[in-house]
Amino acid sequence: MVSPCSAQPPTGNLITLPAAITDEKVYLNIDNMTGNKKLDVDSLLNLVDNIIYASIPEEPQEQQGNITPELPHSFKSPLCSLKKISQELMACKAPGEVINIEKTAVEILNLQSVSSYPPDAKLALSVAALSLEFGEFWSLRGMEFADHQDHHQPSNYLPEKYVTRCIFELEKLRSQLYISSSDTIVPELSAHVHWTIMAVVSCATQISILKIEEGKPLDLSQWTHNLISILEELRRQKRVCQQQREIEVYSKLVNTVGNLCPESPNKVVEILKLLIYAENEAHPLHIKNSPKGESMDILKRKDVLLLISSTDISERDIAILKKIYNELHEKFNTYNIVWIPIEEQWTPERRNVFVEKRDQMPWHVVQFVSPIAGIKFIKEEWKYNGQPLLVLMNSQGKVENPNAIHTIRLWGMQAFPFTEAAEKINKQKIKNWLSLVTKNNIDDPNKDTPLDDCIKKDNYIFFYGGTDHDWIQKFKTKVTDVKSTAENPVSLLQLGNDGLFVDEEKLEIEVEGFWTRIESFYSVEVNNGSSGHETGQVLQKLLSYKTESRWAILTKGSSVIVADDGTKILRAVKKLLREKGRVENLEIKFKEYYNEVIEKFGHSCRIDIPGVAANNNILSTLKYCSICKHQMQIFISYKCINSTDQVPVNANHVDG
Repeated sequence: MVSPCSAQPPTGNLITLPAAITDEKVYLNIDNMTGNKKLDVDSLLNLVDNIIYASIPEEPQEQQGNITPELPHSFKSPLCSLKKISQELMACKAPGEVINIEKTAVEILNLQSVSSYPPDAKLALSVAALSLEFGEFWSLRGMEFADHQDHHQPSNYLPEKYVTRCIFELEKLRSQLYISSSDTIVPELSAHVHWTIMAVVSCATQISILKIEEGKPLDLSQWTHNLISILEELRRQKRVCQQQREIEVYSKLVNTVGNLCPESPNKVVEILKLLIYAENEAHPLHIKNSPKGESMDILKRKDVLLLISSTDISERDIAILKKIYNELHEKFNTYNIVWIPIEEQWTPERRNVFVEKRDQMPWHVVQFVSPIAGIKFIKEEWKYNGQPLLVLMNSQGKVENPNAIHTIRLWGMQAFPFTEAAEKINKQKIKNWLSLVTKNNIDDPNKDTPLDDCIKKDNYIFFYGGTDHDWIQKFKTKVTDVKSTAENPVSLLQLGNDGLFVDEEKLEIEVEGFWTRIESFYSVEVNNGSSGHETGQVLQKLLSYKTESRWAILTKGSSVIVADDGTKILRAVKKLLREKGRVENLEIKFKEYYNEVIEKFGHSCRIDIPGVAANNNILSTLKYCSICKHQMQIFISYKCINSTDQVPVNANHVDG
């Protein structure tokens, strides 16, 4: 039990400080006089903060962000109770009269208008009454005593309100615990309430004396130290409760999502509430053109696509999902999309980005939250590692696809109903992967491109790119020379800063869009157990080139002939150009010269596995760029080096 140190009597009115509070006194004064009358303690404490900030003039600019939000329209101030408490707090005392703090505190607790409230509400009412007296005093004579305050900051006024808020939050946490023994977690809570109300009385006494007497203010430092000790203990207990609550929520999430029977039309809502820590109260979902939002109950009996991502979600993904959302609403009435934004820290910058992205989305959005249990579940059970996740849950709460984002990126509405079974069917229909990953027409995913014609004709295609622009220009010049000497048609597929080009004609896909589709297709291959097949291996190689300075691939139609570091491919191209006359069998000749290059300079091979397809147990920690502060993409890298070539100076890949 926390007890204040004995104090030296101040000059003027005397304050009697009890040496300790026995359990019997606590029972008689608080536990025995407690009811269940409801009070919006949270709003009342916000009102206390507003009163304090409004009372103190010329606040530093940096403090303006601390002003509490507006009170809800439904809040009704308990004015009658506050007035009666104020009368007890500010009762006039004759000069030299001994002031019995404990007696005054008990009288407040026994007020008819107060006794029917629970302990945290009684304390909140006492602090609110004190804040009114504080506001009135400061507006009248406060500036005369400003020099006696530390740093003149609002956070130094009425420390009782911090203790009160902590007690309120602790009680709220305890009420949410599922275990029946929660009543034993904070056995001294009533004693903390008793001590803090006595501190309220001592502070009110200070104000009363300052109003009518000259001289120095009373020394209340020992009361302050006592409150600090209480606050530290309450915060420790709060951490214990929070940890217990997180464990329970996580366990319930695992059981609820994993329990397929019995199915329930309310299960989706129950899961969402647990994910975002919505407790038992209404937690409205934001949606355009609805200032008050909508209840989660709107998701009952709906198939729901839970979009889980950071606020860095791309404009491309939002545009693709908009198309899906609009078509679902036109053709069906049983689907909803809900965005759950995930951020480790909700800084003002991240909040602004969130609002910008939210306003682009026509579907439901969860307002920024950081539930520890929910995020842990999303990372560990649904393998979230910073890349967008689209979890499909049917109307009975069963997960039909743990991540439908890849199948939707690749096939759009053709991927409907977005289940894993539908994804498998779409994959089996693929005739050539190169055409699939180079399409990005959101309105018409099946629209043919110039590349489709090259693939259908089984043309040779030199596919190349990188960050070394000088090398890209040299390679383009040499391959253009090959086109004039080859017997068979040769096309150039260049991935540059401005997008993807086929023989100078631009395709409808940007650089990032291309790599995103490659990663999505590779993830589909992994999901269907095909990552070890030829196409999966080609995709792995392609992904390893994403940040390389120079790379090139030669295909015949969609079949890959050679894929390697650009320096080696260029050497083989130069050897090919030494051929006299026209080259009749480009595939055989090029392989011959490429093998000569490998024999002379050795080989290098690296496979990069994107974070969207890698084991989340290895990738559980998100990293942030030290320059742009965005989440860094995660890759696992395997590399075999047996080469006399030096790594290019401007290569910027960092191996794992």
